[in-house]
Amino acid sequence: MTEVVTDAELMKRVANRDRAALEAIYDRYERIVYGFARKSGADGFAAEEIVQDVFTKVWNAAGSYDEHQAKFSTWLLTIARRTAIDHARKRQRVAPPSAAEETLQAVPDGAGGPEEVAEVRALQQMLRAALSELPVDQKWLIERIYLQGLTQREVAELLGLPMGTVKSRLRLGLTKLRDKLAGTGWEVTP
Repeated sequence: MTEVVTDAELMKRVANRDRAALEAIYDRYERIVYGFARKSGADGFAAEEIVQDVFTKVWNAAGSYDEHQAKFSTWLLTIARRTAIDHARKRQRVAPPSAAEETLQAVPDGAGGPEEVAEVRALQQMLRAALSELPVDQKWLIERIYLQGLTQREVAELLGLPMGTVKSRLRLGLTKLRDKLAGTGWEVTP
């Protein structure tokens, strides 16, 4: 029977520069940190950078971890939170358009007359406004699934969430979106 080594024991070994101990910590917590980074709004590439930065910080600050002050997971997620905030600040300096913005700009106007162009733009603005009023987790799901084409399973794996949770949040978001767009000419079917 294999003995389970606690996080605190592994961190003592990491503080002594034991790479195998860091690998064990990484294996235990990489998915959690990645999911946390994605929930904070980072795309896949940025979330991977956050994970790398977090575990580099764990390696460098291992000696400062005190199991009597906090659970390891709390200490780790505090580092992850600060790292995600730092990455978000960097991204804001060079803020690219959101996925929804890029997709909405790409909606063809059908080369119609000025009235049709104005109508399409008005509908785009209504959709943007309605999406911006949704809770972040629901907006993120709708953008990824309906505007970027990810599957519910892909989103569940990215976030480390059960499929049922993704489906529930998506359905709730679509219901709210439908209510916000009622009477505008847009139909949303949850």
